Amino acid sequence: MALNISPTQRCKIACCKGFTLVESLVVIAIIALLVGLAVPSLASARSFARQAKATTQVAQTGVTFANYANTYKESFPFHVPGSWLQVEPPDEVETPTMSDSSPFGIRYSWPVVFHAVAPWRENYRTWLNPGIEFDPSAPWRSPDGESNWPSYYMSSSLAGDPSTWMPIGGDPGPRAIRLSDVAFTSSKAQLIEVIRPYLPPPAQVNVATRLIGACDGSVKLRDDTDARSASLNRTTGSQVIYFDTTDGVRGADW
Repeated sequence: MALNISPTQRCKIACCKGFTLVESLVVIAIIALLVGLAVPSLASARSFARQAKATTQVAQTGVTFANYANTYKESFPFHVPGSWLQVEPPDEVETPTMSDSSPFGIRYSWPVVFHAVAPWRENYRTWLNPGIEFDPSAPWRSPDGESNWPSYYMSSSLAGDPSTWMPIGGDPGPRAIRLSDVAFTSSKAQLIEVIRPYLPPPAQVNVATRLIGACDGSVKLRDDTDARSASLNRTTGSQVIYFDTTDGVRGADW
């Protein structure tokens, strides 16, 4: 049976089929507002996830340091300043390729003495924070061939005589440090997060917190303002928290 619809009813039905221009603009504005609110939250969640991964990697690197100590007479990584270092895996380069004259260059170049205990091909990418670009076949190099130093630096105080950070006396300068020399294992920094590309650009430089791996293997996000004041390094002239610990390896950083 056919429906009997009047012209007026047909007009009403036609008018109800779509949104008006004003209604469409309101809907678009609401969607834009919701997207604007969601994007920062998603970015924050992504940064948090990457920081969680970085935390795990700092802990794993701490285990690697323990393996190194077990292999080399319970000592922290060390090399004589000015000596040649092999900055490529042994299967690629058989002879050393770099001479580091920096007194405490080992703080960032510690991987060069790890070839035997932590082969680079299997381990190097775990020393790089999320967001760092690297050559898949050689993560110690960036895609443009530059060196990718680790994101986590070793404290200089673990590679120098304690007198280096004392006002006078002693024989300041680098020397091999043993695990037994550490006086406060739970409050002495071993690894300090330095390179953090997973954070927004402003926060990469102006940041109050960073991941710190202690000598006892624990890892925590620490506030720089809670760190103990650093002492003057008599060898380099630097005075940086976590690196230039008062009393060196015998001191504490928090």
